[in-house]
Amino acid sequence: MTKALDLTTPLYSALSANAAVTSKLATYKGKDGVEKPAIFMQDPAPKDAVLPYIIGGSIPGDRPDDTKNCYGREVLRDLRIYTKNDGDNLKVEEIAEEVRRMFHRKRTALTVSGFAVNGISASGPMSTDSLEVYGRIVTLRISLSED
Repeated sequence: MTKALDLTTPLYSALSANAAVTSKLATYKGKDGVEKPAIFMQDPAPKDAVLPYIIGGSIPGDRPDDTKNCYGREVLRDLRIYTKNDGDNLKVEEIAEEVRRMFHRKRTALTVSGFAVNGISASGPMSTDSLEVYGRIVTLRISLSED
């Protein structure tokens, strides 16, 4: 029987623990009244969120990756980084490159309850600029097998 998968908690934990990422983000005071880095694991970000921030709620793919001996999954997860379009996209590039660097080929970057992380690859960053924001998407391909 396959187990329930929670990638949201470990992704948020990893991102919020990386000072190279969080030092470039705004902060956000959530419902608990505690100010935290502007990393949102739901989509869309809260209406009162201030740029720059990261949204990690998009799951563009999730497919079985079973073997003869265990259940497995390959999950795609988008991490979208946004900054204000102020004529200089360096900040969004720096954040996106750090996000990519922290996960690409680093399977120990995540600890997922009930699963072994077999590998992580990161692609991008892909541009999603608009008139209001600079945006980049880093897509993680996470290979998991049940413990």
